[in-house]
Amino acid sequence: MIALIDWQLASTERIESHFTNAVIPRRNVTDILHLLIIASEPNVNFCRAILTAHVLGYPTPTLLSWNQEFSDSTIAGGSLGGTVAAAEYFRSLGEDKANELALVINDHDVLFQLPPTVLLQRYKAITHDANEALLQRLGTAATAFNLFQDIIFGASKRCTPNAPYSVACYAVPDSPLPLDLYGNNTDTVIGYSTWSSLRQRYLDSGIAIGPVDSMQLAFSQAGKKLAFPDSDNHKLWDDGAGLSERFRVQSVWNMVFGEQEFQREVLRRKFLTEAALKAEQRILPPSAMEGTIIDDPINPSFTHETMEHVSGREYEFGIGLDYWSKLIQQTNNAHGDAEFLYLNESDIWKQIGKPSAFVCPSRVKGQLPEDILSADSDEFRIPIKQISWSDMPWYVNLCLDTIPVIIHHNGAKDPQKNLWNELWLKQIFSDSLKKEVLRDPSRTFAIANTQALKWRELCPADMDDAVFGDAEGAQAFKCSADDTFVLGGGAEHIEHKSEGKLWPVQVFKSSSFRPPVVKIEQASNATLAPGLLFLTLYSTEEHSITMPGPMIFTDQGRLIWFGPIGNTANFRWQHLDGNPTLLFWMRDGPAVKGHGYGNITLLKKDYSVQTVLCPQYELNTASFANPHCEADLHETHIVSNRGTVLTTAYNATPADLTSVNGPTDGWLWDSIFYEIDPINKSVLFQWRASDHIPLSESRQTLRDQGSFARPYDFFHINSVVDIGDHYLLSSRHCWTIYLIDKQGNIVWRFSGDGKGDFGDLPAAARFRWQHDARPHNIKHDQIDISVFDNQNWHVRQKEQKKASKLLVFRLPMKPIHGSSESQVQVIDIVQPQMNYQSVSQGAFDNALPNGNKLANWGNIPILTEFDSSGKEIWSAEFGRTGEAHIYRGFKQKWHATPYTQPDLFVEKASSGRSYRGYVSWNGATDVEGWNVYAGLSTDSVKHLGTVENKGFETKFILPCWTRFAQVGAIEQGREVRRSKFFQVI
Repeated sequence: MIALIDWQLASTERIESHFTNAVIPRRNVTDILHLLIIASEPNVNFCRAILTAHVLGYPTPTLLSWNQEFSDSTIAGGSLGGTVAAAEYFRSLGEDKANELALVINDHDVLFQLPPTVLLQRYKAITHDANEALLQRLGTAATAFNLFQDIIFGASKRCTPNAPYSVACYAVPDSPLPLDLYGNNTDTVIGYSTWSSLRQRYLDSGIAIGPVDSMQLAFSQAGKKLAFPDSDNHKLWDDGAGLSERFRVQSVWNMVFGEQEFQREVLRRKFLTEAALKAEQRILPPSAMEGTIIDDPINPSFTHETMEHVSGREYEFGIGLDYWSKLIQQTNNAHGDAEFLYLNESDIWKQIGKPSAFVCPSRVKGQLPEDILSADSDEFRIPIKQISWSDMPWYVNLCLDTIPVIIHHNGAKDPQKNLWNELWLKQIFSDSLKKEVLRDPSRTFAIANTQALKWRELCPADMDDAVFGDAEGAQAFKCSADDTFVLGGGAEHIEHKSEGKLWPVQVFKSSSFRPPVVKIEQASNATLAPGLLFLTLYSTEEHSITMPGPMIFTDQGRLIWFGPIGNTANFRWQHLDGNPTLLFWMRDGPAVKGHGYGNITLLKKDYSVQTVLCPQYELNTASFANPHCEADLHETHIVSNRGTVLTTAYNATPADLTSVNGPTDGWLWDSIFYEIDPINKSVLFQWRASDHIPLSESRQTLRDQGSFARPYDFFHINSVVDIGDHYLLSSRHCWTIYLIDKQGNIVWRFSGDGKGDFGDLPAAARFRWQHDARPHNIKHDQIDISVFDNQNWHVRQKEQKKASKLLVFRLPMKPIHGSSESQVQVIDIVQPQMNYQSVSQGAFDNALPNGNKLANWGNIPILTEFDSSGKEIWSAEFGRTGEAHIYRGFKQKWHATPYTQPDLFVEKASSGRSYRGYVSWNGATDVEGWNVYAGLSTDSVKHLGTVENKGFETKFILPCWTRFAQVGAIEQGREVRRSKFFQVI
């Protein structure tokens, strides 16, 4: 088997080298534009898309699938049927319109920001540059086979929902965006959401533009795949199970694009010598690597488990991507990359170097492109008397310094209202927009089935509040800045929302975070330990949690801080070089059963990034895709007195497994732990279980493990902590806690079945499949150890499950070897009232500041606090058992003032005669109140008074004349930070 080192790497050694003077034939597309919108029924976002296109002078859109129902379940729904309808529409135009352009909108979440003249200019410039790049990449094949680009789709950061090893994902070209776009974190899955630091590489099917004839071919191909999903590739969309209509369309377009690029690569190789082909090859390990890309450059196939390439088949459609977001800015996994800015000196200065999505420094220069400066507002359908493009707020990609024509707000859904309210044309028309739209009832806004549709036929009156901005706008009643206004007090704002089978979430106005609703039970007169809850909530079932990530809560369930969105573990704070430092592990790449691969993020006390450790140990990850960072999830621990970090790792290692009834050429997961210097990233110490632990100590049977695809996890390290220059580590699968000296030797074994160096244990204190072994009260002659005793190992284990429990032991530092008497003193055995049967994960803190104890139950997402006597006094539930997981939970005292600005949102109050403000500051612990400012301009805001801080989000009333609002956070009697101005519409 052969695999490519770099799919996009083209050799310089060619049979023919005349391509440097070659020119791809250019076609003369016209400036005639067709606008097609695939929509079956009205909604608010559809109306906004129609409205912005109409105001800016776009052609009257043709609606596809409008008011239609589809009986064929394979292509049921508006966007599925619309894909086929689009192909039919293009075919109906005839050959004489082949060179006219068509813009297809296949998603409702769209706002037009720039007029069609800018769209057309940029389309031609992008296709010109793309074809030049195509010549460089494909060489002679580009001219020999007339390969070119004339269709542009939006670009995305993920290949969702296709399998990463399918041609839809691996075959597409690498992104041309800068390799340092997100600094050192580029393409590392490190950011404020799991995928935010990836460069745009994949196709986003929501928006496309291209010549009519090319669009007809491409949409016909997509329609065929939608109608017959199993004809080409049984992995097309994971058999369609549970995928929404939009994801099915996305999956198909991913396949169309991936197959095109695979075909192009096949054709490129036709012009390479045998030597050049061999230079692009590397030999895989002898074992088959399930789930990886298998590709023979001489006789290529799409993947080792999908269809083979068929010569002469139609794969070429001229599709390319808008990588630089000049036409389309999509916000999925990228909502932190762009912001609305006034491109003036003061606003730009605030953005210079500002972290976007936790990783991207702003590159905005503050200069409007010439195509915007030269745009003529006379083409607008609603007249504007005076306009200065330089004074408008623009939605700017901070990473790329581009202002897109169209905003595809398909990412975080809740900021949509903010995007709409901040859009320049919404602001400049203010309250006159509705009046202008309804002034001429006969005006046509769309065409469907050859019929001209008026506004009210598209957007009913009950949508007016959302579309236009609350009924008749701010001037619907008389309001004067001289009106008497009393600020009043602040109040906590929080809403609970349930979506389908998902656990209910907390919803805010000023923040898009969606933490879980926390169900609290607390005993009367309970005295809880001081501190905040630190935990990482994650899911093993897709879509079972709205937003996974590290979080800080009060013990009454109020959110304090929500960190980067993604699967994380081990979130807490420790001292590093004398400074309070937040740390957590974040997954990098695909999930792996039983362990994980990822980075370790360290944050300063103000939540800014201190460093990101991305260990690269050159591990063998067996059949799993190679991760960028190789730290394991089970342990992330700062050794405070040395300023180092302990972390675990798993390596697939060849092993003779005959002693456990396995093969001689078998494979095992080797448990490793490292001590790392966080400054120079060097490894100071490492220890491997296979060097010290015989397979006979494992309590884990081989079962179906032992192959390269499924190595035998005989040890399973799940905690390690320093004790002076020694290490205390826990092996789940050996039921044993080990003390290791600084040379890596085993000092002693403390085994849950009594077979270690300390003698037998009482039956009630025996532990199995344990987690989180922690030392306490360390003395020269004795040590206390707390253990979370799972007692269970699998949700489908054959043996009867037992109640998990919390144990504390006292051991001598030096056991008497050979003694027949038990040397173990059982200090405590704690069990909750519910007798939880935890099959994985779990943690136990036996030493809260007031003597209380805290436990979390792993795959049962509940935290429990006990008093010093072991009585349960409090519990908090964060999700459903088996759907949400908490690897470890902590309770710690914590005070922080974030480096960010507070977040402010303003909307009209229900009375219509005032506005309501909402403010939050993610991570702030000590805000006493908020100074409230309002005015008719940013220069004229005045202090209205102060409201008390209430919970994560505080709401308050603003006067009816407010046009700009701002708040300032008060800590210890002084204002420490202000929000950005919020312009009220």
